[in-house]
Amino acid sequence: MDKGPIFDNREPQKMFDILDLHYEYPYQKEQLLIGDVVLSQDAVIEIKRVELSGNHDLKASLHDDRIHKQAKARQENYKWNALIILIENNTGLLFDPYFTPKHWESLQMTMKVQFNSHLFLVQSEERLISLIYAIWDKVKEGPYYVDPCNKTPRPNPIELYDNQMYLLSGLYDLGKEKCKVLLDHFKYPILIIKWILFTKINTSLKHPKISETSVRIPGFGPKFFLKNQKLLKEKQSK
Repeated sequence: MDKGPIFDNREPQKMFDILDLHYEYPYQKEQLLIGDVVLSQDAVIEIKRVELSGNHDLKASLHDDRIHKQAKARQENYKWNALIILIENNTGLLFDPYFTPKHWESLQMTMKVQFNSHLFLVQSEERLISLIYAIWDKVKEGPYYVDPCNKTPRPNPIELYDNQMYLLSGLYDLGKEKCKVLLDHFKYPILIIKWILFTKINTSLKHPKISETSVRIPGFGPKFFLKNQKLLKEKQSK
């Protein structure tokens, strides 16, 4: 597609405004029957957005099972397909009953195993556009992008590790290196959240200390737990 990817003309105007004002990428607009962005006759992308209000497209799609029906349609009509989820308020996801880190991991596995659909997570409209065009550039280079044996896209613009780190990035004092330490230890973001919430801190002392019965990991002191426990409990109460 020398004229650029075809975007569904029902996508938010904000996306097209950003494309027109800040990028020189070519694109086309049509009303699509399957997917939100057609990269070529063999590749398509679906986009789901999580809005700050909580009434988002992703939640509705999970509730009425539309997300699986759309994935099946993509699988049946294209050789390569992906689902990109745009989330700008990551901390609010930690206690969203429709989209906890555990649900994220489950959704990723379902998309891959049942529908051979690749799942990506981005943090802004700009990063969404950049990811779409990064994949489009690879699609243009030739059919080698799709492995005929296992249909694994390469390169994968965003790895699972990055997605897990993003789900935790709203916490205090948790940079990339510390996040990696915790993921190596606990494997799943939801277990890290539980560890933070249930670690006991003795605040009756002059200098707060972590309880002897709690799991200790070097580099994570009482202040880390106190600040993040307060943050997470505030999110739970909303």
